[in-house]
Amino acid sequence: MSSKYLVEFYFKTLLIGIIVTLVVCLLFEYETFTKYLISFELGEFFVSFIWYIAYGALIATVSQLVFFAYLFINPLGLSIFKSFWKVIQIFIIIVAIVDMVYLRLLRFDMDTTQIATFIWVPILIIITAIIVSYFKNKQSETNVIVPALFFMIVMTIVALIPFLKVDDTRWLMRSIFAILACNAFQLLVLPSYIKKSEQRLKARSQTKKEFRKKSNPDNKNSDKT
Repeated sequence: MSSKYLVEFYFKTLLIGIIVTLVVCLLFEYETFTKYLISFELGEFFVSFIWYIAYGALIATVSQLVFFAYLFINPLGLSIFKSFWKVIQIFIIIVAIVDMVYLRLLRFDMDTTQIATFIWVPILIIITAIIVSYFKNKQSETNVIVPALFFMIVMTIVALIPFLKVDDTRWLMRSIFAILACNAFQLLVLPSYIKKSEQRLKARSQTKKEFRKKSNPDNKNSDKT
C-alpha cells in the first residue's frame, strides 16, 4: 500500500475510534460526561469531550497496532504450519475465549451470580466476529472465515487485555465497542485500499512510459524506419 492510502487508512480508523467512543460515552458515561451537556456546564463538558477524543484516538491506534501485528502473524503461521494453520487458529480462538472468561473470574474472585456483569463481553465479541467474518468471506474468492474469526476474536481480546485486568467494567464499556468497530473496518476495507494503491501505481507507471515516449522522439523515428 502506498503512503498516501496508508495515511488515509490510519486517519479513517482514527475517526471511527473517536466517533464510536464519543457515542458510547454519551450513552453510558452520564456522571462523567452526559450530565454536563444536559446541565449546560460547557466548561466541564468540553474538558470531558477532549479527554474522550484523545481516548478514542488511543483505542484506534491500539487497534491498528493489533491489526498490523495480525498481518504479520497470519502469513507467518501459514508458512510454518501450512494446512494445519486453520486448525491451530480454531484452537487458539477457543483457548482465548475460555481464558478471557476464566481468568477474569479467578482474578476478581467472581461467583456465578456475578458472571452476568461480564459475560456480555465474550458474547458481543463472538457475535460481532461471526457477522464481520461472513461479510469478509463474501468479499474473498477463497474461504477466509477462520482467519477473520481469529482476528476479530483473538486479536480483539489481545487489544482488551489492559482493560480486562481492571475490576471497573466501565473501562471495558469505553473500549470494546471502539475496538470492534475499528477492527471490523480495517478487516473489511483493507482490500479496497490495496486495490486503489495498485491502480495508482499502474497509472503512475503508465504516465511515466508515455512521458518517456514524448520526450524521446528519436525512438519513434527509429520505430518507423
